[in-house]
Amino acid sequence: TSRRRHTRSASSSRGLGDVYKRQVPIIPGLKILTMRKHLQTIPRAFHCEIPSELADEIEKAPDGHVTDVGVEWALAQTRELLEADVPAVHFYVMSAARAVNMLMAKLNR
Repeated sequence: TSRRRHTRSASSSRGLGDVYKRQVPIIPGLKILTMRKHLQTIPRAFHCEIPSELADEIEKAPDGHVTDVGVEWALAQTRELLEADVPAVHFYVMSAARAVNMLMAKLNR
C-alpha cells in the first residue's frame, strides 16, 4: 500500500549505511491532514506525495470530517511504524494540536 511505501522509504535513503554506522536513528515525521487545502500545500511545502487513496477520501469527506479522515490515516501509519520498531514518531503539529490529541487518544486504546 501507499503507507507501506512511505514506511520503506527510510531504508532507501541516501547514505543510510553511514547513518547506521553512527547509530543515528531516523525518526519518521507525520503531518495529519486537517483541511482539504493540505492536498496542495503540504506537497508543495515539504516536497512529498500524498497517497491517492488518502486524497480521494479527503475529497469525498463531508465538511467537518476531513480531520477525522486525516487522523484515521495517521493512526494507521503510526501503528505500522511502531510495529516496525521505529524508535519514535514525530508529529508536525503546526497549529493542529487537536488532531494529534485525537490520534493519541485512539492510539492509547
